[in-house]
Amino acid sequence: MIKRKGFIPSLLFGSIILCTIAVIAFFVFQGDEAREIIKDGFSDDEQVSQTDEEVINEHGNISNLEALDTFIDKLQDKQKAKINVIQYGIEGQKVVEELTYNGEDVHVYRSVDEEFIEEYRCENVVKNEDDRKKQYILKQCTGNFTGDTVLLSENIED
Repeated sequence: MIKRKGFIPSLLFGSIILCTIAVIAFFVFQGDEAREIIKDGFSDDEQVSQTDEEVINEHGNISNLEALDTFIDKLQDKQKAKINVIQYGIEGQKVVEELTYNGEDVHVYRSVDEEFIEEYRCENVVKNEDDRKKQYILKQCTGNFTGDTVLLSENIED
C-alpha cells in the first residue's frame, strides 16, 4: 500500500477554505439583513424603513423637523421607527442622537464626532408647545442617563 504524505493536512486546509468561502458567501448575500437585525435589536421579520430620517440643528436653524413629528406619530401607533437628530456645537462638533423605537421603548445612542458617548432607553418622546417655544422631550429614561431630557428645542417667531 502506498502511503500519501500530507493527505490529512491537505484535507484540513481544504475544509478551512470551504468554511471560509461559506461564511463570506453568507455575509455577501445575507450580511446587510443580519447586521440590521443585530444593530436595531429587531428580532422579528417586520421591516423598518430603509431611509434614515434626519433632523439637523445648525445653531438654531432646524431643518426637516416634520420628520420628528412623524417619528412621534409612529410611536403613538406602536410602529417601529428610526430617526437621527444631528446638532452642531459652536466649535463644529457633530452630535448625533440616533433614536430607534422597537414597539416598546426608544433606544437612544449618542455620539460626538462619531465617538460613542452614551446610550439609554426612554419610555416616550413628547412634544410640548406654547406661544414662544416648541420642545421635544425624551421621557422616563434609564441607562447611562436617568430622567427626562430635552432632545430639541425651537423658538417660535411671531
